[in-house]
Formats: sequence, structure tokens, C-alpha cells
Amino acid sequence: MIKVLFVSFGSELHDDVWNVLAIESITGDLTGVFKEEISIRTSRFYNKNDINMFFHSNSVSAEYDLIGCSVEIGSHNLLNAFLIQLSERNYSNVLVLGGILPTYAYDYLITLKPVQTLKPIFIIGEGEIALRNLIECLLNNNLSSYAGEPNTFQFDEKTHKYIMNITQTVDLEKLVHSPEPIVYANRDYKIRIIQASRNCIFGCTYCSQGPKKKWRSFPYDRIKENLEAFVKTGCYEFEFVDDEFFGGNTACNINRAWKICDMIEEITEQFDCSLKFRIFTNPHIITSKNVGDNGIGFIHILERLKKLGLSRVYLGVESGAIDQRKRYNRKDTLEECSESITMLESLGIEIDVGFIMFDPEVTLKDISENIDFIQNNNILKYNTWPLRPMILTAQTPMYQHAKKLGIVTKRNDYNVASFEYVFINTDVAMIFHRITKIADSTAKVFYILKYIYKNSFYETQLHQEVQVILNFLIENATINFDCIKEMISLYQNNTANDYSLDLATDTAFKKEYDLIDRIEQKMSEFKLLSDESGNLREAIYNSKIEMRSKFGKLNETVS
Repeated sequence: MIKVLFVSFGSELHDDVWNVLAIESITGDLTGVFKEEISIRTSRFYNKNDINMFFHSNSVSAEYDLIGCSVEIGSHNLLNAFLIQLSERNYSNVLVLGGILPTYAYDYLITLKPVQTLKPIFIIGEGEIALRNLIECLLNNNLSSYAGEPNTFQFDEKTHKYIMNITQTVDLEKLVHSPEPIVYANRDYKIRIIQASRNCIFGCTYCSQGPKKKWRSFPYDRIKENLEAFVKTGCYEFEFVDDEFFGGNTACNINRAWKICDMIEEITEQFDCSLKFRIFTNPHIITSKNVGDNGIGFIHILERLKKLGLSRVYLGVESGAIDQRKRYNRKDTLEECSESITMLESLGIEIDVGFIMFDPEVTLKDISENIDFIQNNNILKYNTWPLRPMILTAQTPMYQHAKKLGIVTKRNDYNVASFEYVFINTDVAMIFHRITKIADSTAKVFYILKYIYKNSFYETQLHQEVQVILNFLIENATINFDCIKEMISLYQNNTANDYSLDLATDTAFKKEYDLIDRIEQKMSEFKLLSDESGNLREAIYNSKIEMRSKFGKLNETVS
């Protein structure tokens, strides 16, 4: 029997859960394929103390034939801490690194000292088939035959260099075994996540998938088994985290979505339960007038999904500026974006709108058009931070273009799969610098509030508190949004200078400070806020100290 340990790392700054799904998918697949030939244990670490406690109670070197690490954004320091302990214990069996960072930041990870010592196998992209073949090699005691395995980056003992092997898209029809839901003792996730498909039909220039990745659906039986597993464990809330749920607007896509509706309805009747779930989709798709069998179109699908429990749709709009959308290679029109928002509103489905205000080549004209679009479509209600900058992920077309322009500066310290850049337009850089000053001072507070809001969205008995928290988030976005509007107006009227820009920023700072103060006052009377009192109270305290410091500097400048 092959003994395996799979570990994932929660971000030290963000309580994300996305890479839990990677472990669940791999564990379910390998258990389904190898059955009693394999024994799998899973663990998740949120801080270095978790890692220390794990090694204190486990003889890792002797226990496992293979250790696999799921390494996501923001977790590279925890990975390093884990690998140091493995190295100190002279672990010499197979080590595998998979996830976002091994796929897009392998060049950074191989510089880590414990990586140079342990020489792990990197899984590039999808890992199920690569790991199946690795287990097969271990069972046959023939690890040498694994050299050259597709979707891997492996150390070659002959050349003493890492070699990148070809990447292949996995046929999802071969992945028939459903993920194995994992419950970690140190966290209670109210909302589970599920994939019914992978990748996307679009080719946005900032997307790490790249233009060659094609949308693919998992087998229906796998999707159904996954949903049934949730329900059997008493979980009735989940998110389809597919890059795009429908996969296109052809009759085939429509028929598939209708069949998933049949599947959800069958489960709710079988287990006599009601479900709540969320999907991700694209304006171009759901506004399509195409139909499937019996004249069924997207409006019919959304209506039925709503009845079955669809409560939120993440809608990728991303920009309201014509030139910016061209740089993003967006295929949907602004009319489709507006129409899709109106459609979902009319159906009573809550909306999250994806929006990226800043990119390396953004102009004042782009920002002005974005402001108009956000106002005309009430986007602040659906995106409580539409002012986010482009994340320049390695290997994307946007990254390659920025590199040619010579504006890439350095690897991002937190997300090492991405790179920082300077804005080509110096006026935009001035605006971004000031709005970031405000945002950085309060980021932790509003991240915690967003997490509370998202995790408690379905708690009907706490509806009033959830709504107040949402109002706090919207007010925060509005303060920053109004500040950008004011600065854009200053440039349009040729009155922008250090004094006027700092005055606009100072006004926003004061409003933010007042907002933070009111949030703190609510902590004593709100259950949701008091439950998070440790992290939230500390974040508010630190935010106030930082804002007082920046107030002083700004006031000195203004005076």
C-alpha cells in the first residue's frame, strides 16, 4: 500500500478556501482509482504554529511514501516553513508541489533553499492524471519511468537542472470519481465549493489560462455524486467555482445546463431539502437569444435555477471603457453587460460584478468611462471594490505585452505568481498612488467584513446584520469611488496639483475614519461582528493608528 499525505496552505493574510478543492479532487480521484492500494491523509495549515504542531506529533519521514503540497497565492512562506521542517527531518521519499504557484511561479520556488535540497516534482496545471501515473510508478517500484511525464517540471540528475515537460489538457471524461469532501477541524466552512467544468471559451489577455485552454465539462454522474456528498453531510450551500458555468451559448451548452437543473431537482426531491448556490458566468452568454431543445433559452435556465436555489451570479464585466476592453480582449459588448445586469435584477438573483479599473496602459479617458458605466449600472451595489488594479500574472498575454513595454518592475511579494508594474500614464499613477494609500489603511477591516458577509449570506436569521455589513462595504467603496471622481474632475478642469489632489485624498481619509469608527461601535450589538471580534477589533485598531499617521502627513502637505 502507498501511503500519501496531501497538505494545503491557507493564506496568512486571507482566509481563502479555494485550494481545498484541489486536495478534494485529487484525493477523490486517487481513492477511486486505486482503492485499497492507497491510503491518503490530508491536512491544512493556516500558520507556522499549525506546521510546528503537526511535525511535533507526526514522524513524517517514516510514515509517507509521497507528500503532495497544494500551493496557492499567498502561501509561499508557509510552504517554505513546511519544507524546511521536511528537510531537517531528512525526508527522502517523493515530494510533489502543485497548484497556482508551482504552475506559474516555479522559477521562483526553485530558488527556495529547501526546494533545492528536496528536489520536488512540480505539477504544472491539472494534476489528476500526472498523480495517477506517479502512484502507478510507485506501486511498480519504477519511479525512474516517471521522467518526462506530461504536465511536470522535474529535476534531472544527469544535467542537475529542472526540465519542463510538455503540458496536456486532461480529458475530464476520464475523471469519473467525485471529489472527497474534507472537513478540517480548525475551520468550519459554511459554504462548500464544486466544479462542474474547467476553463473558459474566452481568451482574456489577463487570464492565466491562456488562449489554448478549452472549456470542458465533467461527467454528469461525477457532478451528481459531488452534490449528493454535500447533502449527505448536511451541507446545503455551495458555489460552482467554474471559470464559466455554461461553457458557451450553443444548443449543446443550453441542453447541458438544463440537464444539470434536472439533476439538482432530483437531489432536492430525493433528500427532501432545499439548496442555495452560486455560479460564475459571462454577459455575452446569458444574454444570448440562442435556444436548445424545446425552445429553451438562458432566461428559462436562469428562472429554473433560481427556483432550485440559485441565489447569486458572479458576472464578469471587468470594464466599462471601450479601449480598455479591447486591451482585455473582451468579447462581450457593453450593451450585453448592461442587459445581463438588468436580466438578473428582474429575476431577483443577487449579482457580483467583476471589475478591473486599472491596467498598465489605462488612461484618464478610460477611468472616466468606467466611472460613467459604474454609475449608470449601479455597480457599487454589486461590487464593493471596483477600483482594483490588474493582477499581472506570469505567462499571460498581458504580462508579455507589459514586459515588452518595459514597465514590469518586480515580482509581487505576496502573490509571487504575479509581477508589479508602473503605469504608462503618470497622471493615472498619481491617482492610483493616492487611492491605494486610503485602501491600504483599511484593507484588512473590509476584507474581514467581506468574508463575514459572504460566509453568512444565506443565514436568514441574521439578514438584518448581513445587510448592515453590506451597507458598510458599499459605503467604503463609495468613499473611494467619489475620491477618484473628484481627482478625475481636477484633471479634466486643469486644476490638478499636489495641493488639490491631497485635499481630495484627505477628505476621503476623514470619511473612512468615521466609517471605521461606526463599524467599531456596531461590534458590541452585532453577533456577526462580535464572533469575529479578535481579528476585526485588531484590524480596526491597526487601521486607526495608520490613518492617524497618514492624516498628519497629508495635513502637513495641505497646510
